[in-house]
Amino acid sequence: MNEPASALATVGLSSGITRADLQPVLKLELSFDMLAGRLEIIALLVFLYPKTWFGRRVREL
Repeated sequence: MNEPASALATVGLSSGITRADLQPVLKLELSFDMLAGRLEIIALLVFLYPKTWFGRRVREL
């Protein structure tokens, strides 16, 4: 529980679970947590939401 929270907060604290021979799925999860923590999770979620990519433009009269 400490590793994902540490990665999301980008504080660098580790309890020693993260190592080079960690399973690839867990490495991806920690990588996503680090990215989400660095870019702010709300901004990242808005970026990943497809409807925000190409919005309908409303013409003003």
